[in-house]
Amino acid sequence: PLFQGHLQDPMMHAVIEGTMKGKVWVDDMGTPSAALVWTGRECAYLAGGEENGEFNQALRQLVVETIMPAAQAAGHEFLSLFSFPDSYAPTLEKLFGAQAPLRTPLSTFDFDEATFLERHGEPRAQPVAPLRLKHIGVEELRNPEHAYLSAEIASYWESVERFLDEGCGYCVLDGEGMVSWCYVQAYGHGAQTIDIWTAPSHRRQGLGTLVGAAVIERSLREGYKAFWICDRENAGSRKLAERLGFAYAGDISLVDIPFAPYRFYLELAKAIFLPQGAHRQAAEAFDRAFSFGQGEAEDYSQAAEAWALAGEPERSLAYMQKSIEAQSYRDAT
Repeated sequence: PLFQGHLQDPMMHAVIEGTMKGKVWVDDMGTPSAALVWTGRECAYLAGGEENGEFNQALRQLVVETIMPAAQAAGHEFLSLFSFPDSYAPTLEKLFGAQAPLRTPLSTFDFDEATFLERHGEPRAQPVAPLRLKHIGVEELRNPEHAYLSAEIASYWESVERFLDEGCGYCVLDGEGMVSWCYVQAYGHGAQTIDIWTAPSHRRQGLGTLVGAAVIERSLREGYKAFWICDRENAGSRKLAERLGFAYAGDISLVDIPFAPYRFYLELAKAIFLPQGAHRQAAEAFDRAFSFGQGEAEDYSQAAEAWALAGEPERSLAYMQKSIEAQSYRDAT
């Protein structure tokens, strides 16, 4: 009941229903009024504790002393906290202020099965030869070239074997190598959350739509709806969602707690915000990164470009000067 009326993320429900390893904590076993669901990965879900100071202090201790070290040991670089209601997010920012949290807006979507079937009904679309659409099976996951995908799937499903038994995925092959894929990460509460990736060399060819539609069609036959959320500034993901039958349903807040703030904010600026064209967000992320450590000349140069494109020439010039100084120091040494 604590999560009713809020975002129904299948990954959260997978933990609650026991189809994904994770942990659940509550303030009272008999009549809980606040709860935390942790997936054992980088996501956790909070409900009911917004005005419960005792719970929040216990929450902070649990996250800092138990969850963060375990997530970091598993190879994750941050913890994402979904909080319900959304007004809980500012409280979490203050609570974890020492960890340099980042609050960002996420866009949520409703899935419209009729729209999906209208756009992606039979016959199923096929990629242009020599590309091939194929169900992800043993052959693909045992291919050493696909080791990253196999490891990622195993991290969600406990093993590749379990995924092959219970999960679903489709890929596009160019020769024997995958150039696009979509697979189910988790299922719960009658829905499935999916992950889609396309190689940079094969983007803007509709492959993400193709593999996504194949997985969603299979999910619908098995009685599951599809689930989608993405960063509000990720225009590519929003457009893909719309092509797959999703309709924008509003924004919520996500609070990320980085384990290594300098690296987290630097990578956020360079690998996420800049490619998305979110110049102000990239510039602000560079600022936060450099508040924790010095950058390289190339980093300062990118920060200068981001502030220039964000319409802040003075801040851009300041970083350009830093870039020149860093380059001069590197040349001298």
